[in-house]
Amino acid sequence: MNALSRLATDQPTTWRIRVRGIVQGVGFRPAVWRLARTLGLSGEVLNDGDGVAIRLHGLAAEIDDFMTRLRRDPPPLARIDTLETLRQRKRRPRKPLALMARDLEVIARYRTLSTTEQRALEDRAAPIVLLEHPGPEQLPEAVAPGSGALGFMLPHSPLHHLLARHFDTPLVFTSGNASGRPQCTDNDEALARLGAIADAFLLHDRAIVNRVDDSVLRLIDGTPAPLRRARGFAPTPLPLPPGLEDAPPLLALGGELKNTFCLLREGQATLSQHIGDLEQADTWRDWQDQLERFARLFAHRPQAIAIDGHPGYRSSAWGRDRATREGLPLITVQHHHAHLAACLAEHGVPADAGPSLGIVLDGIGHGEDGSGWGGELLVGDYRDFRRIARLRPAALPGGAQAMREPWRNLAARLLAEQLCERLRAADLQVLIHRQVPANDGGLALGQACIAAARLREQRR
Repeated sequence: MNALSRLATDQPTTWRIRVRGIVQGVGFRPAVWRLARTLGLSGEVLNDGDGVAIRLHGLAAEIDDFMTRLRRDPPPLARIDTLETLRQRKRRPRKPLALMARDLEVIARYRTLSTTEQRALEDRAAPIVLLEHPGPEQLPEAVAPGSGALGFMLPHSPLHHLLARHFDTPLVFTSGNASGRPQCTDNDEALARLGAIADAFLLHDRAIVNRVDDSVLRLIDGTPAPLRRARGFAPTPLPLPPGLEDAPPLLALGGELKNTFCLLREGQATLSQHIGDLEQADTWRDWQDQLERFARLFAHRPQAIAIDGHPGYRSSAWGRDRATREGLPLITVQHHHAHLAACLAEHGVPADAGPSLGIVLDGIGHGEDGSGWGGELLVGDYRDFRRIARLRPAALPGGAQAMREPWRNLAARLLAEQLCERLRAADLQVLIHRQVPANDGGLALGQACIAAARLREQRR
């Protein structure tokens, strides 16, 4: 239940409110009518296939009072779905919500845990772990609509422990931001931006120096693998593979969606935390702030810059501008080649190991021929690659929006599992991401290693 507009005005306005849950056949509409009459509001209320629809006309303050009273004192048999309220306020209609539970016993009521999943939940990084196997009890479908997995985490700060210990059921935990925007990091910003989302605020006088998302893990082939590498894992560096340890300081800028960037320094690759989609203006500003913060923190001055080959990526345009200003070498890396190199680097494949077969079931990336590539079979190493096969191109409904819809990855995942089984049966070693995301969150690592390999080849 939520108003589509929360205008602070003393002029009459009209709000449309959607209420879901157990709200039909329980006296809900008469209760709405009586409450509206009491507050001097006009409008209509009706049942439909999606719950109860309410249209109210009156002063914003009275409508806000109406919302508060209806949530606080609904009819005795009614059960309002508060998750729908949160989703509408955050403009997050279907994306799964994370859950925090005070301990493993609470989680085990809703999900059957393997030993590996328990260890992942209790890891010092305290990530969100996607759990697929149902337990004896159920949670509302609205937590993760259409998904078989629930994302659980355990408390990882003193405040979380103080809050969670009073609840024997999971709590929905979501970031302090509107959907798609960076989290608010100071009290004034939170009060200004989240007033239409939160009913109450718990504030602190301790400054938040750096915003970081929760890390997200999922078991793949029985082993935890990151879908989002952030709090608890970043910026822990990864060792560069043999042959690239003496790479000069490099900066790789990643892609456009699920962006991370990567610093190469002293034989290590330092990936930033997940930053997000650079199409958003707030996220774009945060990305630039993070670049400056990492440069100061690690005293990093790059001697070359690596970018994605897509001409429209903001990160690539920024990299071209900086390379021109500072007279630095600019190394352009094909999108899917970067994915292949990231997987090789994570597994420590030496620079002189020879070519590997890369099955890159990523979303769309800018191809060397100027077209959109996706679903590529590449043979290559850090220096170069050759495209030997691909999935047949198909229209991408909605363009970039299609890449944000997780169900589109289903076919890729099924295909990947079948391929892995067949490749192992053919006595081939199969490398799968375990430390960095297989999505564009790991792209910058591949860019950096390709750039290092090319510079190494030039020195030779």
